[in-house]
Amino acid sequence: MKTKKQQGDEKSEISSLNTILIVEDDKGLNRLIQKTLEKAGFRTAHAYNGAAAIAKVLEDSEVLILLDYKLPDMDGKQLIENLTLKHLEVPFIVITGQGDERIALEMMKLGAKDYIIKTADWRNLLLSTVEKVVERINIEKKLAMVKENLRESEERYRFLYQESPSINLVISSTCRIENVNSTALEVMGYSEKEVVGKDPLDFIVPEHKEIVAIEIGKAFNGEHTLELEVDINAKDGSIHTILFSAGEAMLYDRDKTVGVLFTGTDITERKKAEENLREERNKVQSILDGLSRTEIGIDIVGIDYRILFQNEMLIERF
Repeated sequence: MKTKKQQGDEKSEISSLNTILIVEDDKGLNRLIQKTLEKAGFRTAHAYNGAAAIAKVLEDSEVLILLDYKLPDMDGKQLIENLTLKHLEVPFIVITGQGDERIALEMMKLGAKDYIIKTADWRNLLLSTVEKVVERINIEKKLAMVKENLRESEERYRFLYQESPSINLVISSTCRIENVNSTALEVMGYSEKEVVGKDPLDFIVPEHKEIVAIEIGKAFNGEHTLELEVDINAKDGSIHTILFSAGEAMLYDRDKTVGVLFTGTDITERKKAEENLREERNKVQSILDGLSRTEIGIDIVGIDYRILFQNEMLIERF
């Protein structure tokens, strides 16, 4: 048995989710329906004809319409068609008289959530029908919210993984490339089909295969992986140096490890620049070594007048 507080919380939740717009030209019946629904915890609004109902929906479309089919200025079908023309898709329940079951079915085809036939006990069915429809609408809203959150998550995934400037690839527990982002494909020059499902070692230069295999094994054993420079073979025959980050991101399915995410940066250009710098330094050092052995005294001064170099002859003379 539910406590008064629980019942109150349920009513608060129901009334906060939907307003029931009662469209009924019989003012006494309209007011009676309002009282029945308000007593159950719903917020209500009312209209006595189709034009007034359309105006109400234009002011607030977050409603459930309880729609009597026969109205003074239009029928229920015309009202719904008017709203559709205004690009307003509003949930509704249609109420028809006995003998109008065919009309009720036609309205269901137009999108009615349910229908009520005015039999002798139709008022007893009214509240339970509205409650069921409201519950269904709330479920649909929650599902729509879940889908939207999923879409946003997919967009974040695409930004953080697929469109990341870093190289991202997922290695499965069978040591196959499970997934790879666009940056990795661009660096390697391969298509996704040419990479996914292949052994990652197939793309590694021979001298680095052993250490890479060891680090992959450590990752699946839950051990900390090292920062590692790895040379990979691109499709065009060039070699790219990738600096893979230390550590790993384990991917699980029901507590079972199904893959490991490895992230790296292409440092090929940096390595080339470092090599060029070493070569230039070696050239300068060779020149200085030659100057050291000459019989002429040589003094090299920087732009700040500090002595950068003196050969042995100069030092011996002074």
